[in-house]
Amino acid sequence: MESNELFGSRKMWHHLDRIAQWQNGKLPYPVAIQMDVTNRCQHACPNCQCSVVVGKAKIELPVAIARRTITEFAECGVKSITFSGGGEPLLYGETPLLELMHLAHGCDMDVALVTNGNAMTDFQGFASVCRWIRYSIDAHDAESFTRMHGLKAFDKVMENLKSLCKKKYITTTVGVGILTKPEFGREWYMNCCRTFAEIEGLDYIQFRPVVHWDKQPAPSDEYQCIEEARNVYQIDKFFVVASEEKYSALNLPHFGRTYTRCHASFLHCTIGADACVYICCHGQGRPEYKLGDLHYASFADIWNGDLAASVRNTLNTLECLPACHLHGQNCQLQRLLKTPLHKNFI
Repeated sequence: MESNELFGSRKMWHHLDRIAQWQNGKLPYPVAIQMDVTNRCQHACPNCQCSVVVGKAKIELPVAIARRTITEFAECGVKSITFSGGGEPLLYGETPLLELMHLAHGCDMDVALVTNGNAMTDFQGFASVCRWIRYSIDAHDAESFTRMHGLKAFDKVMENLKSLCKKKYITTTVGVGILTKPEFGREWYMNCCRTFAEIEGLDYIQFRPVVHWDKQPAPSDEYQCIEEARNVYQIDKFFVVASEEKYSALNLPHFGRTYTRCHASFLHCTIGADACVYICCHGQGRPEYKLGDLHYASFADIWNGDLAASVRNTLNTLECLPACHLHGQNCQLQRLLKTPLHKNFI
């Protein structure tokens, strides 16, 4: 398997039924859902993209609403649920979180977890139900971890990661997420890859650029540094991955956005800990990205409702977060909207 097959926009072409509906002017139900069960977090990461919700009241998604909504996802044909943040999902409690995961799995949906790994104890429980688990570590040693997470917990998180890798099943993929900045320099990427390539059973390390709503990202050669690290440390069972689309976008006018509408919003959405449905993970906690409230309506009614339609029709992607989750998919769908010359000659 090529490393760029683990992530990236090309996976959407495995859901041609949804794309065909979109091309015909219909609104498909999403393929993937991110469910944020809490906005509490014990870390204080200065680069947290979810600070807009983590900094507010420490609310949690009511279990009854979560259960009901998961069954509604299954009825709508949703394929997967990623339990993420928002805050740190393990602070919801391992028992109720695993119950929701097993409910989704029993409804024939794939399940995944994004966590800081600090509070994980039931390694086998999560490995048995999740298709993949990613630890957000953003560092390669204790000093850099404290700087990136605002507390001293590197040794504990690394111990938990190694325990998880020992308990994982053959169908479970375990990875590490690393946020990057232009000023880190080549050695940062080499050190990160060196640290994690040595962990037996770890499948990949994923680099992602730090981006902010209120800051203009500086042009960088981060992707070139990642490529150098990949050439040194990638082996058959350990992948070094990053989205070239995202890193390239940071060096382009309008961040590479050739579109103003979020065409790909039909593929994915996010459920916040406030029980609201948001058009994407980056929009949670922001009223202009809110599609509806699960306290008062079903997921299907929200997805097909007037408020959701208004958000999709008025959202200007040029005002969105740079290098967003669906940037690559949007670029491809924008090209699909344009009829090429002599389209029937392939």
